[in-house]
Amino acid sequence: MFKEATRSALWILDRKKELPDLQKKTVISPLHYGETVEISFVRGIEGETYINGRRFEYKEKNVFFIPPRYLHTSVYRKGGAGEGDMICAFHINVEGLTSVINLKKLLLKDDRTLLDLAFRCDDFDVIWETVQNILDENRTFIARTIDLLRLFERISNQKSTDDPVVEYSKVAARLIEFVEENYASKLTVQNAASHFGYSKQYFCKWFKRETGVTFNEFLNTVRIHHARTCLASGYSVEETSEQCGFSDPSYFTKVFKRVVGITPKTYALNNVSVV
Repeated sequence: MFKEATRSALWILDRKKELPDLQKKTVISPLHYGETVEISFVRGIEGETYINGRRFEYKEKNVFFIPPRYLHTSVYRKGGAGEGDMICAFHINVEGLTSVINLKKLLLKDDRTLLDLAFRCDDFDVIWETVQNILDENRTFIARTIDLLRLFERISNQKSTDDPVVEYSKVAARLIEFVEENYASKLTVQNAASHFGYSKQYFCKWFKRETGVTFNEFLNTVRIHHARTCLASGYSVEETSEQCGFSDPSYFTKVFKRVVGITPKTYALNNVSVV
């Protein structure tokens, strides 16, 4: 679990050019949050997305609206990804746009906030086309900004059936900070449960219910996320293993290969980009 770095661009599209290998394994994205608004697109892939404790099973076409600082993760189920399938996320730096257009104030005019908007959106094709128009650098900035307003108008018209999950937000945000501070140590389920005043049994059930995977699965995913950065920075497998909380390099290699699909040594040699 981790916090994404704040993005300096006003808007940016992250698209996975190579989809995860879903023929052989299920792929989990780490539980995380960011400072930007995220609109994520998933097409033709089985699985589910969790946003602030809410589970959304995938349809054929999916659009999700994720406000800043809302925890989310995705589980892409084993079954393969074919031609035309898609996983990508459109990030909007709302604070960076303030000098040009204040989206928060505009929403308040309709008695809405970013946190009131529906997590799941309809009209995949229309929203995707609007995002492409916003990203088209051949168009004027004014025209692209108008399309941004149209995008938020369409999303704000979506009907939300979700009640606020305030308690989950507070606990989960604290959990992110705790894991980020301790992933490199000998962190266990019992450590995490005790830190938050829960029994181990209750904590395990709560975490699995809210995220779809076990705490240990997520902890390993987060450690591997940081391990990729270490390996890409020139650290050896042994150094990376120690820095990311794995006491045994052979076990680290086993977990890394299970999560990434190749060994850490191969990853370092080929300088593979993060999926």
